[in-house]
Amino acid sequence: GDGTIDVLHQDANHSEATSCEEVTRWTPKIRPGGYWVFDDTNWESTKKAQQMLIELGFAEIEDHVSWKVYRKCS
Repeated sequence: GDGTIDVLHQDANHSEATSCEEVTRWTPKIRPGGYWVFDDTNWESTKKAQQMLIELGFAEIEDHVSWKVYRKCS
């Protein structure tokens, strides 16, 4: 259900369409204060999905070049 996930690790197909769809699908499920671990953030095809996370109320809290951690603020 919505707001029930504490930590989500995204490491699926990293096409732009798929990664954006995952952001749309999973964002409501993550509770405020929850974490999204996003793999392959250095791929050009994931840049739009990462921007979507920011626009949907996530803050980037760690950057490890090829993966990042986002925290849901609201």
